[in-house]
Amino acid sequence: MSGIEQILDTAKKGLFVSRMAIQVTGHNIANVNTPSFSRQRLVLATANPMQSSPGMLGTGVEASEIERIFDRFISEQINHNEELAGKWKGMSDAFLSIEGIFNETYGYGLNHTLNEFWSAWQDLSGNPEGQAERANVIIKGESLALNLNQINSDISQSSKDLNAKIASLVVEINSIIDEMTQLNNKIAFIQSGGENPNDLLDQRDRLLRELSSKLGIDYFVSDDGKLAVFMARNGHTLVENITSYHLSLQTNSDGVYDIIWGNVNSTGDIAQSDGELGGLLKVRDIYMPDYIQRINEMTSALIFEVNTIHARGVGLDLFDSSITGSYQSSDGTLGGLDFGSRIEFSGKEFEIWVRDNSTQAMQKVTIDMSPFSDTSTLNDLSNDAVNGINKKIADAGLGGVISASAVDNRLRFQVAATHSFGFSGDTSHILAALGINTYFTGHDARDISMDDYIVDRREAITTARIDETTGEFGAGDNSNALIIAELQNQAIMSGGSETFDQYYASLVGDVGVKVREVDNGLKHQNILLDQLDTHKQSISGVSIDEEMIYLMKFQQAYVASARVIQQVDEMIDIIMNML
Repeated sequence: MSGIEQILDTAKKGLFVSRMAIQVTGHNIANVNTPSFSRQRLVLATANPMQSSPGMLGTGVEASEIERIFDRFISEQINHNEELAGKWKGMSDAFLSIEGIFNETYGYGLNHTLNEFWSAWQDLSGNPEGQAERANVIIKGESLALNLNQINSDISQSSKDLNAKIASLVVEINSIIDEMTQLNNKIAFIQSGGENPNDLLDQRDRLLRELSSKLGIDYFVSDDGKLAVFMARNGHTLVENITSYHLSLQTNSDGVYDIIWGNVNSTGDIAQSDGELGGLLKVRDIYMPDYIQRINEMTSALIFEVNTIHARGVGLDLFDSSITGSYQSSDGTLGGLDFGSRIEFSGKEFEIWVRDNSTQAMQKVTIDMSPFSDTSTLNDLSNDAVNGINKKIADAGLGGVISASAVDNRLRFQVAATHSFGFSGDTSHILAALGINTYFTGHDARDISMDDYIVDRREAITTARIDETTGEFGAGDNSNALIIAELQNQAIMSGGSETFDQYYASLVGDVGVKVREVDNGLKHQNILLDQLDTHKQSISGVSIDEEMIYLMKFQQAYVASARVIQQVDEMIDIIMNML
């Protein structure tokens, strides 16, 4: 009976192994559409034979393991390319809004507004006394200021939007890290029992790929099956054994989030690495500040250049009461003015013309700026210089006619009702820095606006200039308006190599080039990922046709083993009938 029992045992093993193989095949078929699933195979081995005569007699088949069909090298390539694709994706998402801000396609961008501004001044130079032309200069100036304000606001809002997206991404990263840690514990436990946790490994690899797309990482798997994950550039640990190390957020002085690991600010390292988080940080902390800085640089230059020319001119008539500077010093000094650094002192001067309204006689007073510096206060200027003005005016027989004073850290000129005054010949740029007789207010794109004095008194737009010798000026004089209009063609930006229009066109061009670079980078990485995924599928993916072949093969093996048992049963019946 021992031989018959051995035949039954061999057939039973065949049944169990075939059933298990069919179960594994069914598992593959069920997961044909499951992302990151690696097909599995039941590895069969011949059972240990038994000693017999005339030789070793086989005892059937055994299932040695359920094998996961997986190529780690391909997986590592995919994870690396996921990091690169994630970086380009993050940058692409961020540049969508930036591209819209600098979009000149439909002719309504800043370039169009700039051209309308210069054209308005050109039109005014053709008819300096025209009220419609003066009103248009104000309208176009306001439009330009609002457009610059909007660009600054839009970039700032885009930065805030990126900040919110970065915060959300950090939460996702921390969640993935926690899931990895939990799987680490389960996988290590199962492997310690000598089994293959295939489905858990698939889950962990899926999480690893997802994390790679979001953050630049390095990683390795230890002998006990535990995955260790580190940040790419600084090596800070994210996952180790069964411990998670989270990223946290901390608002910095610019009002945006820094990424903190432990107590270490890792924002710069992450921005220089791959992954979606690195791409978002790179745009937020490198490109956006650069674009804002360049727009502000252009706006500051525009404000100062227009104001410098405007302050040297005269409108349809002189000032007949008082005028207060639009710029307030932060500390009461000349250097504390928004454009205090632009003031020149040694050998520089500005001129005030005072007119007797009854006789129309003009008197020029030259104010030497040499005694002053950027640490001089507005009071110094109003006391010393204005005392000098008054002395000179007194010497000219006009004592007490005009005075100056510092009011709330702004300079104010006041004239008696019998006289009027105006300015010319400012080589020191002090008038533009003080905001006296200027067109714009503000310092950059954030706060540029029209001077309220000009908006309320369009006749004060300075189209003319006072004759340096005679003090005469005419309402029909267009010399100052022409100089302002000619700014369009002056190479003022980039160290005197570009006009305002060229400088802005260069900025828009740089944005366009970067957008194309990011789009091409993302497309390239997606193509590589598709190719790698196809290769991975050819190795690890489930083929329904192949699985059906396996299913039929093991089904036949199962039926055959059952037939062996049936034959053994008949043999037993024969033997029992013989007894």
